[in-house]
Amino acid sequence: MATEGWSWREYALGTTLAVAVASASYLVYFDYKRRNDVQFRKTLKRQKKALMKVQAEEEAARSRGRAATAGGSSDDADKIPTNVEEKEKYFMDQLQSGEILYRKGPAHYQAAAACFMRAMKVYPQPLELISLFQKSLPEPVFQILMEMMSADVREAESQQLKSETRGGRSASSSTSPTRPEGDRRRSSLSSAARARNEEIRATEAAVEELLQELMGDDGDEGEWEDEAQIEELE
Repeated sequence: MATEGWSWREYALGTTLAVAVASASYLVYFDYKRRNDVQFRKTLKRQKKALMKVQAEEEAARSRGRAATAGGSSDDADKIPTNVEEKEKYFMDQLQSGEILYRKGPAHYQAAAACFMRAMKVYPQPLELISLFQKSLPEPVFQILMEMMSADVREAESQQLKSETRGGRSASSSTSPTRPEGDRRRSSLSSAARARNEEIRATEAAVEELLQELMGDDGDEGEWEDEAQIEELE
């Protein structure tokens, strides 16, 4: 259908040609300015750097999001299961998350080590895992893991000392008339505290020995029903 000498097809074709000519003209102008205008080139470089910076920040944000997804949120990760089946699933999930993270590069080594640390907390004999980790993990990740383990032992010892101090103050300020019963309770608490201290000292000594022998013998590998799956990390 025509409208006063111009068809819609002719109108569309004319518009397309006008846009094409304008685009070509702009490209010619852009190329001329780029070749002959020093200030124009500097402006282009600044714009390119700004764009690259924005893209790098967006990629870093996406990487942090993927790392958080792989490692799980801190609240969910800290909820250690209680029954055996859930512990085994939790153990394997943490191993897989840790592997995903450390393969992303050094920026994710800390998060990866945290996953392996959580895995150790549900393993029946965590010290036996260290020889396997030493063989399969990158050395920086393994070193971070050992530092985390030492810090965890020190924190447990510190909390135990604080608990004993509070318990001693409560006992000394107590005015209960049943003195013998209070003495027995304090004696029981003291025995439990001593046992806990001995356990903490033994664990700390084991960690220190492993750190000293880091480049020595790996020791015997512990047996566990999922050990074959652990060795997949190698």
